[in-house]
Order: sequence, then C-alpha cells, then structure tokens
Amino acid sequence: MSTSVVWDGLTGVTVENREVPSPGPRELKIRVEASGLCGTDLHIAAGEYPFAHPGITLGHEFTGTIVEVGPEVAKFDIGERIVVDPNIPCRICTYCHSSRPHLCENPEALGVTLNGGLSELAVVPTSQAYKVPDGVPPEAAALTEPLACALHAVDLSGIRPGKTALVLGAGPIGVLTAALLVSSGASKVVISEPSESRRARAEAVRAEPVEPNAVSEEMVDVVFECVGRVETMKAALDAARPGGTVMWVGVAPPEAEVSVKPYDVFRRELTIRGSYTNPYVMDRALALLATGCIDWREIVTHRFPLSEFGEAWEAHRTGAGLKVSVYPERKGS
Repeated sequence: MSTSVVWDGLTGVTVENREVPSPGPRELKIRVEASGLCGTDLHIAAGEYPFAHPGITLGHEFTGTIVEVGPEVAKFDIGERIVVDPNIPCRICTYCHSSRPHLCENPEALGVTLNGGLSELAVVPTSQAYKVPDGVPPEAAALTEPLACALHAVDLSGIRPGKTALVLGAGPIGVLTAALLVSSGASKVVISEPSESRRARAEAVRAEPVEPNAVSEEMVDVVFECVGRVETMKAALDAARPGGTVMWVGVAPPEAEVSVKPYDVFRRELTIRGSYTNPYVMDRALALLATGCIDWREIVTHRFPLSEFGEAWEAHRTGAGLKVSVYPERKGS
C-alpha cells in the first residue's frame, strides 16, 4: 500500500492508502523522493481544471528511485534515479505527427488524468523518464518540470542577449523565468510582484524587483505574464515597447477574456504569444539544475513530509513561500 494524495472529484483532497500496481510493459515503479506542489494542483482541487479525472493521485512534478521494472524495459535499472515528464501525448494525432506533442488532441498527464507522484510509490512510462545526474538533490530534480515550462516560454519569446525583459509575478514560474532571462544575457530583467517576501526571492536570482505600481508603459522589449489574471495580461500588453513581444505564460481561468485594442497591436507591431507546457526541453532543464546554472535553493522554500501534507497544502495555498516540496518519510528521516 502507498500513502497518496487524492482529488476527491469535488473541491478537496484526501490522504489515503492506495494499492500501486506492478509496472506493465515499458513502465517503471519508483519510490518517490520528492514532489513539488503546483498552482495546477490548486485548480484541480477546486474543480476548476477541466481535464482532471476525479479520484486521481495528484502530483506532476516528481522524482524518485526505480524499485521495479516492467516487461520490455530497456536502458533503465533498479536503483537508478529518474525525474518524470508528466505530459503524455497520443503520438498519432496531427500535432504529434508534426513535432508539436504538447498540442496533442488526446493527451494524458500524470497527476491530472493518470495517477501522479504525491505518493510513496508511483508507476510511470519509460517514455516519460529522464535519468537524474549524480549529486542532484530530490528537491532540485523535482523542479525540472516547472523549469522546463519556463524554459519553453523563454525559447518562444526569441529574446536575445542585450534585450530588456519584464516578468509579471514572482511565483515559482516567474522567478524561474527571471533566472533564465538573467542567465541568457538579458541586459535588464525586472520582476513585478506585490509580495515583499517574493520580491526578495526575485532579487536573489539577480532580477530587479519592483512593486506593480512601478510598471510603466512601453518599458521593455519582452514581457512575461506569469500570473494568469486578466489585469496582469493587460498590463503586459501596455508594458511592451513597439516591436516587442508579450508572452502569456500564466494559466488564466478558461472563461477569462482580455480586452485588446487591435489598432494598438497593429501600430506598435506587437507579438502576442502563449506558452504551453514543456515540449523537448526537459533534458535542458535538468542540465541547468545539475550544473548549478539555476540555483534551486532560491526556489524551494518549504519542505514537508507526506504525513504533514495538510500543512504543506496550506503553505502552498496561502503563498507562504515559493515552491513547496513534499517527500515521503523514511526511517530515520
């Protein structure tokens, strides 16, 4: 049996004991080492995420050690540590066949439609497993998926060394995005955030933290909206210089609408782009964490054992820190 965090299908989560099956063909069973909490988990628990399946074990940012391998498994052995890409494309639709698996018409996702990693044990497809280099702590490895999402957004923005950037929101994705922008050679990286404690985290990754009222019109070349609110999405449009790019990275409610003046976009020749999940960048994100280019210690602010999940959930829900990491307890831990 495995202690697991389960969405009840309504507006809450429960901690319960579950049977975790043996791995099937091309599957691995892992003993979870760490699982990060994400804003998506809150949306699922509130019944606001349309793709989630009731009764699933939550957790899509996780890492662990292989304890059992299924039939037809190659290149993975018991005892190896892996991190998981939760997004599983169908591989047969038009988008999968055109190298855009993140836009798959029939996707599955661990922790959303399939049982995830907020558990002592988990079963994952080998196609989603990446080996963790020696020396990478569990909390760092579990950051690979959110860092990959931020990396995809930075890639899509086309930002070049010497350009200026603004990040709206100093949550985990915002701070990771700012850290990537600094390391990529942006001449100035500003991050807007109302929380004083989160502004301090932004400063730790060498971004310039400001309060939201300090954001002005046409102030930077590229803007990254990492909040998911209508007001910040509109502010992102206003803050871009003529010829600039606006990246909408934050997850807005499905029914949200943003008012845009077409003439303003036309006259200022703005580019507006969305960024969705993490196609083909998990290996790069893991390398950035393994080499220390991205300092995970500035991101993971809270660590709780699974037996204290209620406290972990409350810290996550209230935004007490940045990334909350949950780990199954071991003897002597």
